[in-house]
Amino acid sequence: MKFLGKFCLFLVIVVPIIICFVTLNNIWKEDDTGVIKGVDSESNNVIAGNDVTNENGGTTTPQVTEQTYQMGSEEFKSAIGAPTSKIIEGATINISVANVYLNPDENSEVVDTITKHTVVTTQSFPDGWSRIKSSSTVSGWVRTENITLPADSGDVSVGSVVGRSGKVNVTSLNVRASASTTATIKNTLTENTEVKILEISGDGNWYRVQWQSLEGWVSSKYITLQ
Repeated sequence: MKFLGKFCLFLVIVVPIIICFVTLNNIWKEDDTGVIKGVDSESNNVIAGNDVTNENGGTTTPQVTEQTYQMGSEEFKSAIGAPTSKIIEGATINISVANVYLNPDENSEVVDTITKHTVVTTQSFPDGWSRIKSSSTVSGWVRTENITLPADSGDVSVGSVVGRSGKVNVTSLNVRASASTTATIKNTLTENTEVKILEISGDGNWYRVQWQSLEGWVSSKYITLQ
């Protein structure tokens, strides 16, 4: 009888503990396997957010998606990001011979060459590249360091404009829904109204501005930076 009592006590106390331990252990295993998501079975890469982590612990960032921009009547694509300056006329080449590349990459095809002092229209992009176009119809990508801007180009970097304040310098200025003269007019601003610049268009001709609760696009030539 004593043995039977001890055996029953063992069943009542120990067995439930063992069952709980096994159950919790299975749950922990399921949680551990759920931490790694998006495994590429072919390359053994683990995808984490926007970066790709390889099996050696290194990370690579996916290439920027190509976007289409325009310089005059010419459209072109940029895979290195949005412009960092306005379109500037009257710039010049400052080395004896500059290669003009098909893409912003020195391993890309050289589509033409352009000589020192040649006057070009240019726009700067990230990673030290500029898009250029000359009067002789040469167009393509040139290293930014090989271009000298005209003395009157001023402070044209996008970073130096966005976030700054400006004042309307005409009697009445239309605020439009987008960066176009055909876009819907949302409101008008009067002379000397102070606005905050939120964004600049790719060609530098338009600012997206904020005034009180109003946001919209205005022609940049009618805003004097403060």
